[in-house]
Amino acid sequence: MSSFSVATLQEKMSRLSASQESIETLSLWIIHHKAFAKTSVAVWATSFTSADADHRLVLLYLANDILQNSRRKSADMFGELFRDPLRQVVPHIW
Repeated sequence: MSSFSVATLQEKMSRLSASQESIETLSLWIIHHKAFAKTSVAVWATSFTSADADHRLVLLYLANDILQNSRRKSADMFGELFRDPLRQVVPHIW
């Protein structure tokens, strides 16, 4: 897996598609780099607020996948870190 950088994550999020493979691949990459969980969630929130409606839905799918899979991979910190950003962005989905 490639090393973590904010620029790399921003690029990956901007290129994220609605395909299951795309979402799972980025989700696993983020979980693999769990040492940067706080930064990853912050980049996700920034990406969400600047995305169009279609891409916002894809980013929600990504957050869902991260939350579900991080539990299985002993990366439970994502649940706590996503709590506030999700509360803030969900009202703005549509």
